[in-house]
Amino acid sequence: MTELAVLLFTRYPVPGRTKTRLVPKLGADGAALAQQAMTEQVLAEARRFVDSGPGRRLEIFFTGAGIREMGLWLGFSWCFRPQTEGDLGLRLWRAIGAPRPGPNPAVIVIGSDCPALSAVYLEEAAAALARGFDLVVGPAWDGGYCLLGLRRGEAALFQGIDWGGATVLRQTLEVAARLGWRVRELTPLPDIDRPEDLELWRGLAKPLLSVVIPVLNESASLPATLAALGLERFGGTVEVIVVDGGSHDDSAALAAAAGCRVLVCRPSGRGRQMNLGAAAARGRYLLFLHADTRIPDNAFIKICRSLARPGVALGAFSLALDEPGVRFRLLEKLVHWRSRFWGLPYGDQGFFVRAETFAGVGGFWSEGLLEDVDFLRRIKPTGRLVLLPEKILTSARRWRRNGFWRVTLVNQMILLGYWLGVPPHVLFRFYYGGVSGGD
Repeated sequence: MTELAVLLFTRYPVPGRTKTRLVPKLGADGAALAQQAMTEQVLAEARRFVDSGPGRRLEIFFTGAGIREMGLWLGFSWCFRPQTEGDLGLRLWRAIGAPRPGPNPAVIVIGSDCPALSAVYLEEAAAALARGFDLVVGPAWDGGYCLLGLRRGEAALFQGIDWGGATVLRQTLEVAARLGWRVRELTPLPDIDRPEDLELWRGLAKPLLSVVIPVLNESASLPATLAALGLERFGGTVEVIVVDGGSHDDSAALAAAAGCRVLVCRPSGRGRQMNLGAAAARGRYLLFLHADTRIPDNAFIKICRSLARPGVALGAFSLALDEPGVRFRLLEKLVHWRSRFWGLPYGDQGFFVRAETFAGVGGFWSEGLLEDVDFLRRIKPTGRLVLLPEKILTSARRWRRNGFWRVTLVNQMILLGYWLGVPPHVLFRFYYGGVSGGD
């Protein structure tokens, strides 16, 4: 067997139209993120398998979007094929019979909702086909299958099957027996379709997004920030890493009780804390969030969509302050103009970035001040900045505590000093020496 095509069946992750049986537990956004994370996890394993042997190719059969949307999500290097109309059996049969290079290549069909499926599992299926088995089946725990390997096609294998029921595997094996086929059954694997499967998903998932929150004595603000994340709705797709810089209150305990990973380091400045969190993160995407800042409801979906676009290096949200008054609305507008037209959002607007891009520019600097401005300066040459219209709500406590005009003036003086090349340690002493009551 010299030719082998791997066909991955998946769906574009649109909230409310994908993994709908998980919506009551995760919400529409959480179910869509689960679909996205599972697909990317299975695709990575399939790619490892295809790249490890000659004569192998991978095709992605999709529904729920067009080729452009799929390419923006997964990259344009793949062979994308839209699924046809009809029940699952008809769609499978038409996919298997689709014309492809090579002399009648063997086919392995896999789904995207089985995150336990690995490159090693695919190698086992390929080896069975090479040994002459006509059919290789990867059983799923729910009575279906997560993998189907064929050396030749047969329409009867996909007809008269109760798709979606608990007898799919049994009925398929009965058809194979009538055809006189040699069948190899692999180890059963769990698929993630129902709310009761989510505990399995949490154990199998590699996070799609890692949220990194630096804290120092933030017990008053942190609970609201963590509650806004809604971790219970995102299963294993989102992890939260709280990096405590030596708090004297119960910030670390509150984070641990909320299900966050907690790292503790010596007091070292926000830049070092965020670098430490990023180094421990497992997600493809990173969101750096201040401890007194609350994200909008659909933030995670917006982040993943934005970072999937070609050429995007960094994103941030629009800013809202939790204080009434004309002065604060004017300040929000000035921040919007600065972010939109000068490309200068600040860290309290929630920076999000690909993990590989973050590592490629060396992370944040560790001088203790203006780590966000310096990071922007270094990352801008690598791609575009996206400013989302959705507003992130941050605390106006510095202005309340130290006075609106005083804090605003000091912030601008610090920024001017940075651009004029004033040494960081001088700016640090100025800011934290009582001039602004630094935060």
